[in-house]
Amino acid sequence: MDEAQIELLSFVLASKWRVKLITLLYNNIYTPSLIANRLKIPIYKVSRLLAELRDHGLAECINPTAKKGRMYKLTDRGEDIVKILNKIVKE
Repeated sequence: MDEAQIELLSFVLASKWRVKLITLLYNNIYTPSLIANRLKIPIYKVSRLLAELRDHGLAECINPTAKKGRMYKLTDRGEDIVKILNKIVKE
């Protein structure tokens, strides 16, 4: 694990909602409203969490020109962080 991954892992682990969201997005594509329903949190919180993950290069919108129904998935970097999280949980 390199220094950049350690920093990203620390960023994700600092919030239980970031952990839940990044885990939910692993190998999946969701809209913000679906995320809100799955995690049972308000849509404004989902929007903030997605923005944080995007800003750190962990998630991306795959249809940014859509006005409604924007879909999000993890970047390769985000998937790497989830794999590290899964290893931590198993140990």
